[in-house]
Amino acid sequence: MRGKVRLRRGYFASKDETGRAADGEGAFLGALGGIGALCRNEGIEMEQGTIHARLRASPVRRVLACVTVAGLGLLLVLGAVSQPQPLVWRVLLVGLGGASLALAVALYRATAAGLILTDSALVDTDGRTLAALEDVQSVEQGTFAFKPSNGFVLRLHRPARARWAPGLWWRISSRVGVGGVTPPAAAKAMADRITALLAAREWPPS
Repeated sequence: MRGKVRLRRGYFASKDETGRAADGEGAFLGALGGIGALCRNEGIEMEQGTIHARLRASPVRRVLACVTVAGLGLLLVLGAVSQPQPLVWRVLLVGLGGASLALAVALYRATAAGLILTDSALVDTDGRTLAALEDVQSVEQGTFAFKPSNGFVLRLHRPARARWAPGLWWRISSRVGVGGVTPPAAAKAMADRITALLAAREWPPS
C-alpha cells in the first residue's frame, strides 16, 4: 500500500443495533485483522518470496481455443443425431462430442488461473506447485523440444505426480510443460528467468 494509512475520526467506533457504541478494543482488534488480511492479499512475497515472473493466458487465444474445441464437440453431436448412421458410430460420435464439450469447459476453467515464479517454486494462482526450483534440472524451449505451443518444458531431477491444466500446463513423469494459450513473449521471459535463477544457484562452481 502506497503512502500512509489515514484513519478517519471515529474509525474504531461503531454502533450496535440499539445505537450504543461498540467496545473500542474489539473494534481495534477487528481493524488490525482487516489490515493483516489486506497485506496478505496485496503481497504474496510475504509467504513465497520475491515474484520474478507472472504468466497468464492470452484472452484472445483463450476464447479461440474454447470456441474451437466446443464447436468441434457440437459438430460431432449434430453429425450423430442428424444423419442416419449405425448405432455404433452414433454412440461413438456422441461420446467424442461430449468429451470435446467437457474439454472446452475444463480449458476455460483452467486458463482462468495464472502462473507465478518465486524464489522457491513455480506455482499457480490456485496454490498448486508445478515444480520446486531445487527439483528443476534444465529448461527446454527450443524449436524441436517436446513442449506445449508458445511455451517451454522443465526437466526435473525426479518424477512427480501427473497433472494437467488444459491450455496452461501439464506434468508427466519428470517433465513439466508450460504453455498453450499463453503469450509467447511472456512464456519466453519466464523460461529465461528460470534459467537465470538456476545458473545463479550453481555459481560459483564447486
